[in-house]
Amino acid sequence: MAAATRTKDEARARIRECIAATPGLTAGQVGHALGMRSNAMRQLKAMLYDAEVIAVPTWRPEMGRDVSTWHVAPPGTVPPPRPEPDPLAEVRKRDRDTAARRERRAKASGKPAPFSSLQGTAVPVRRLSDPACAGADPALFFPPAEGETPADRRRRLRLATSFCDVCPVRSACYRGAVERAEPWGVFGGVDFTPVQGARRKAS
Repeated sequence: MAAATRTKDEARARIRECIAATPGLTAGQVGHALGMRSNAMRQLKAMLYDAEVIAVPTWRPEMGRDVSTWHVAPPGTVPPPRPEPDPLAEVRKRDRDTAARRERRAKASGKPAPFSSLQGTAVPVRRLSDPACAGADPALFFPPAEGETPADRRRRLRLATSFCDVCPVRSACYRGAVERAEPWGVFGGVDFTPVQGARRKAS
């Protein structure tokens, strides 16, 4: 227990040093700077509720939206109230664990697991740096299991590709989907879902 606490404190100290040296980084940039496997959002949010850091919304024209940039909290900062426990958190954790097991099996077999095989979990973005869809609703990018009308599909694709249109990693997202032979879903502005009597096309 003491070792785990020490490791957590060391990780927080590294994050504080990073954003003190370069204020205004995003969670993805912090994670990249520290050599983390993914972005540092989870650690930064925990530090936010302990008044160690503050998040400042900043407009990023290349992404077409506000993003949270992080700074060391000045002395006397009052932390925001902690959110109420999420009753669905355990469900999401189970989904993430399932996705991780699938990815480990795929890696052992030498073949990447299609992201779209993980329907119901958050859009996996850890292989890309600051994609525009990081906070988007995953349901926009994959067709519903119960099917959808052509009008609903067009509406969903318009919303999904609005993220792709301003995404700084659009090309990499598309190339990765082609390499993984994605069977369905929107990647890099292209709908990979087969449409009867038509070829898939870029929006």
